[in-house]
Amino acid sequence: MGVDRVRAGHQCHRPVVGTAGGPVRAPAGPADRPPRVPGGIGGVRGGAVDAAATAAVVLFLRLPEPEGRPRIDYLGIGLLGAAVTCFTLFTSWAGTRYAWDSPVVLGLAAGAAALFAAWVIAERTAAEPVIPPRLFRDRSFAVACAVAAVGGATGFGLATYLPMFFQVVGGVGATDSGLLLLPMMFGLVAAAMGAGRYIQRTGRYHRLPAASMALSAAGVGLLATMDVHTGLFTAGCYMALLGFGAGLSQQVVVLIAQNAAPRRDLGAASSGVFATRVLGTAAGMAVFGAIVSSRFAEEIGRRVPDGEVPAFADAVRPRGARHPPRTRPGRCLGGVRDGLLRPFPHGPARSRCRPRRRAAPTEQPFDHP
Repeated sequence: MGVDRVRAGHQCHRPVVGTAGGPVRAPAGPADRPPRVPGGIGGVRGGAVDAAATAAVVLFLRLPEPEGRPRIDYLGIGLLGAAVTCFTLFTSWAGTRYAWDSPVVLGLAAGAAALFAAWVIAERTAAEPVIPPRLFRDRSFAVACAVAAVGGATGFGLATYLPMFFQVVGGVGATDSGLLLLPMMFGLVAAAMGAGRYIQRTGRYHRLPAASMALSAAGVGLLATMDVHTGLFTAGCYMALLGFGAGLSQQVVVLIAQNAAPRRDLGAASSGVFATRVLGTAAGMAVFGAIVSSRFAEEIGRRVPDGEVPAFADAVRPRGARHPPRTRPGRCLGGVRDGLLRPFPHGPARSRCRPRRRAAPTEQPFDHP
């Protein structure tokens, strides 16, 4: 068994604790926190954990000195950061704060496209580009980035809006809504560790992304069928299926990119996959937020008569959200349910339902020198 294959197995095991703990930690907060802000103190805890991890790296990590003086691609960093900022603002404001045809939205879209084009041109001429364009000529790396972006958008979008669904429709508190995500986290951990053992034993990985896409699409479709009468056990099974599907590809896409890239581009390939995952997460969250907001307003306006507006307002308040579902107007809960869960089958998850054989990554042996 080659060293690379052993590293691949361990690499699948390493990040599961942090990934699984984050969504569970985030909703933990005061029980009277409004449902629209699940986890009021999760951000503070997350910032403290990030600061502690950064301090540990700075104080204790010792690496050999690199040969020569690296040339930092400041132009590429600036252009990419500006492009991502414009793109995120475009997806966040379009259709919510500003109309789709407003000058602000059109300007942000044009600015993002121009900055991305300028970044590609700058990377072609940079001595040490942030993400070398030659990496995208490899089909395996391109597929890994695409799967990472779609997975980040879908997985984190559901992890954000499911606690809100449980609080408003299920009538649970903020902390309990985070704990209800444990089946999804357990499925993710089990799948990631199982994928690591499978790769370590066989050295193969090309079937895992396809299985991940199929299981994730099935999990998203089942979650979209939930309503006020769905039991916690049934919801837990749906979330476990989604988590298992996500765990099969979470670290495998990084391994695919690393195995496809030449040794000199190993760091750039790893950071490229993580960057596309973060970009996909930001874009997906913005798009999901816009869809949920528009559908929520549409469903509530259609389902809630004028006489039931006070009852609905009481239902979505923190104290009203802790009332059993049967004490709140059914049409209100139906509108909340449709506003929160109906958008997901029409979002990025649909692109994961039918993986194309032509787009599958080219499998490379792990035991190469």
